[in-house]
Amino acid sequence: MRYAKKLALSMPLDACVAPGAKARPVPTIDDRPDRLDGRPRGQPHAGCPELFRIDNVTTTAGLAALRPTWEALSADADMASPFNSWLWQWAWWEVFGAGKDLCIYVVWDGPRAIAIAPFYVLRYGRGPVALRVLLPLGYGNDLTERMEHLVATGYRAAALAALAAHLARVARWDLLVWQGVASDDLSPSLRARQRVTQMVPYAVRSLPPTWEAFVAGLSTRTRANLRYYPNRLARHGHTARVRMVADPDALGLALATFVRLHATRAAWSGGSPHSDHSDRFAYARHRAFLTLLAPALAAQGQFRVALLAVDGRDVAAQLVFEHAGTLSLYYSGVDPAWLPYGVGFQLTAACLRDAMERGVRRLDWLHGSAGHWKQRWGTTEEPVPRLAFVGDTLRARTAYAAYAVLRGSVYDRAGRARVAAPYGVAAEYRLLQGLATLLRQPRIG
Repeated sequence: MRYAKKLALSMPLDACVAPGAKARPVPTIDDRPDRLDGRPRGQPHAGCPELFRIDNVTTTAGLAALRPTWEALSADADMASPFNSWLWQWAWWEVFGAGKDLCIYVVWDGPRAIAIAPFYVLRYGRGPVALRVLLPLGYGNDLTERMEHLVATGYRAAALAALAAHLARVARWDLLVWQGVASDDLSPSLRARQRVTQMVPYAVRSLPPTWEAFVAGLSTRTRANLRYYPNRLARHGHTARVRMVADPDALGLALATFVRLHATRAAWSGGSPHSDHSDRFAYARHRAFLTLLAPALAAQGQFRVALLAVDGRDVAAQLVFEHAGTLSLYYSGVDPAWLPYGVGFQLTAACLRDAMERGVRRLDWLHGSAGHWKQRWGTTEEPVPRLAFVGDTLRARTAYAAYAVLRGSVYDRAGRARVAAPYGVAAEYRLLQGLATLLRQPRIG
């Protein structure tokens, strides 16, 4: 299987590329009447006198060869995270790329890459009615929680405008989903095709320099719980210990413990796909992705598994990412028998304290509204736009028009799907599911 190639992530770059293999860049488009950013050629780009070049990487070998450029841009991008790192995107493609077409746009300002926008293409239908759906790489299974593109500091508006114009005039697609770009960043021709706007919430907050300052800013109840839960364990004769597993060679057992506790917590809550505690790693490929990615990120100091043991037995686990001074709390697991002792709460506190003592100054609790378990740590919602567009092809317009007619039979007046939505599917993803169902095709995934 493709995701069994675990050594590829630790091999030298030239070992990842098949001999003689090359990426297939799209030739630079410089013979059109207007610039790629939509302005007349006589009008220079602000801060960039030359026309941006946009290449399209469409092969796995091309993705491997892009690694040095990708990592150099990541070090200079203002929205870099583990989720848009080369390692993450490579691992996701290795595990989930079957049946999809790679489509990575690289925006160049002369010899310098100023933006990388990774997408993939899915095809629905057969023959002339087949739809080409362009989706962010990592989209579709609740594993890639942030999907903003990499853009060099100071280039965001210009690079996104050029990319938007390219997507509107050159790229071939019938449906497009794009996250992290606002309508104001779009070219007029692409903005005219926008049909769905969703604001995806993320829970974030800044962190003070010391744990004492952080605790002082929490609510009275949260401060009390920081004392209550450890004291309750001690009163009942239990001993708790937290450890952070970051050694790539020791991650195997820690990840297995996390998967077990994550599944146990999901089963206790009913395991509904709409629950905040559904089992995201019930699928073999999801576990394979985690097993492939975790050691590679841990070797770069960007991943660890936090474990809390009571009387020597692990009862709570938390996956933690760390990048450029930001702590990202990913999925967790807990033994429900120990919920009265707040073991998950205690483990979160330990992760935050450990990070602050090492100089981390920002918390990102990732996708999802800031529920009480997040808000009690002082997080606020940071919405990120996710837009969906319909292409200018006859089949795209016809399919969307048919979907709009049938929408009343799919959704109720509150916008909720009357039919059961597939696991891990967002609102506009259900839109694409509706189109696929209309064409008698399987759901996206």
